[in-house]
Amino acid sequence: MTFMTHNEHRVSYHIQFWLESYSRNTSISYGKTTSDFINFIGSVEKITICSEKDIISFLNFLSPCSGKNKRGRPTLNISTSTKNQRLSCLNAMFKMLIKNECLGINPAQKIKISEEKPQKNPIVDIETITEGLDKISKIYDPTLRARNKFIALLLLSNALKRSEITNIRLEDIISEGIVIRNTKRSRLLHLNPSVLKAMKDWVKLRSSLSPYLLTSYARKEQGLEKLSNFAIRDFSMKFFKCCPQQLRTRSILDYWHRASNDIDLVHIHSGNHSKQSTIRQINKNHVAYLPDYEKK
Repeated sequence: MTFMTHNEHRVSYHIQFWLESYSRNTSISYGKTTSDFINFIGSVEKITICSEKDIISFLNFLSPCSGKNKRGRPTLNISTSTKNQRLSCLNAMFKMLIKNECLGINPAQKIKISEEKPQKNPIVDIETITEGLDKISKIYDPTLRARNKFIALLLLSNALKRSEITNIRLEDIISEGIVIRNTKRSRLLHLNPSVLKAMKDWVKLRSSLSPYLLTSYARKEQGLEKLSNFAIRDFSMKFFKCCPQQLRTRSILDYWHRASNDIDLVHIHSGNHSKQSTIRQINKNHVAYLPDYEKK
């Protein structure tokens, strides 16, 4: 039978009181991290003498190498966000112990977790766009081919957001173009001849009773529910190997080039609420965009 020393009892009391000050879910999450850390270093008393090296070892212990565990199942690395959450908990605990004079310095203060990810090119090149449109043109089902071509041209030519595409209703189609309705404001979208022809081709083959222009399509049957935002993302990743936002950025920069850098015209084309956001988007990406035209 083991007995807690006075110092262990004091630290344990403050940790328990500290955990009770949080909401239920936070208390459960922080309690698990704290107990895991105590079990890792050996005892509560060792919290007061643990070092930065001990904390790094604990965080590395949370991320097992690829392989199989004792039950024969593959082990998965813990994400960076989860490790940052555990580190945040330990930071808060050490600060609390310092405040209650149980600890002199915070050993987790200088620890930072960062994961270097390869930077994605925000600009989709012309070859990728051409290949994507070619894949769509080779779809055997004429209904699916017409719908996908219309979606692709809306993304590439008109810089529409996913929600703007999926929320288009049949009543929004007028002789001048399409009315794009947003929560704050609406705007009229003028269609160029290629997009207008793609829309007419889709409407001819469209047989759904749904009020939405673009509907789900599976097993050669058109559904009643509107196309989801996730379906637009899957479509973009499948045919163009990029997210819809990258196609939208390409459309904005193409228009910016054709409009001789007229920011007012580009802002109207982008459909952004703030002109500053349009300016930031152009300034962030136009340097990566220029080489496409230098090659021509």
